[in-house]
Amino acid sequence: MKDPSYAQAYVGLANCYNLLREFSVMPPDKAYPRALAAAQRAVELDDTSAGAHNSLAFATYYWNWDPVTAEPEYKRALELDPNFVQGHHWYATFLLTSGRFPEALDQIEQARKLDPSSTTIQADKAYILFSAGRKSEGLALLKQLESTDPALATTHGYLAQIDFDRKDYENFFAELKQAAQLRHDEAALAIANAAERGFAAGGVNGMRETMIPVQKEMVDRDLGSAYDLAATCALLGQKEDALRYLQTAYERRETGLLYLSRNPDFNALHDDLVYKEITERVGERLSKPLP
Repeated sequence: MKDPSYAQAYVGLANCYNLLREFSVMPPDKAYPRALAAAQRAVELDDTSAGAHNSLAFATYYWNWDPVTAEPEYKRALELDPNFVQGHHWYATFLLTSGRFPEALDQIEQARKLDPSSTTIQADKAYILFSAGRKSEGLALLKQLESTDPALATTHGYLAQIDFDRKDYENFFAELKQAAQLRHDEAALAIANAAERGFAAGGVNGMRETMIPVQKEMVDRDLGSAYDLAATCALLGQKEDALRYLQTAYERRETGLLYLSRNPDFNALHDDLVYKEITERVGERLSKPLP
C-alpha cells in the first residue's frame, strides 16, 4: 500500500472482503477476519468515516456474532452521514436478520430513495417485504427485478427460497441453479443438480437423500455449508449427523446459525440437550458484546 495512513483504502479493502463472502465462494473464516482487521484500522485512522464504521459493523455482526457492538456502529455511520446509501442498506439487512421488520423496511426504503436505480437494494427490499408478511408485494417486486436484471444472483436466490416454501419445486430448482451459476458457486450447483435428480426419482425425501452425499463432500472440501447439511439431516431424521454438522457450523461461525432458533427444519431436535447447548451458545454470543 502506497499510503498506509489512508483510511478510505482500508474501507475499500474491508468492503471487498465483506462482499466476497456475500457474493462469492470465499469461506467466512477467510473473508471476515480480513474485513474486520481492515475496518478496525480504517476507524483508527479516521473515526469520522461513515464507511469505516459501516464496514466494521458488518464484519462485527456476521463474524463475531455481536449485534450489541455492531448496531451502534451502524448508527454511528448514519449519524456521520445521514444520506449514506450503503449505511441504510446494510443496517436494513442487519435489522432483517434480527426480525425487526418495520425498522428494516424503514431503512431499506431510505436507501432506495437515495439510490432508486440500485437493483440490489430493491431485491433486499422485496425479501424484507416477504419476510414481514407482505408476501404478494415482495414476490411481485422480485419477479419484476428478475425480468429487468436477470444477472442479479440475489434475486434468484430469494426466489429459490420462496419457491421451495411454496412447494413450487420446478421453479425452485431453476432459480437455485441460476443463482449458483451467476455466483460461480461449484458447491451450490452440484447440490442443486443432485436435488433435482433426487426429486425426480423420489419426491422431497428422495431429493434430500440424494443431496446428502454431495453436501457432505462439499463440506469436507470446505466449499459447502455445514448448517445446510445439518438441516437436511434433521429433516430426514438423522439426528446424530444433524447435531454433528451443527457443531461444525458453530466452529466455522457460519451465518446460518443466526437463524437457528427460527428455523423449523430443526423442530425435531428442540428437546435434545446438545441442540439446546448449541442454541444457548449462539444466543449468549448474540446477547452480549465480546470482551
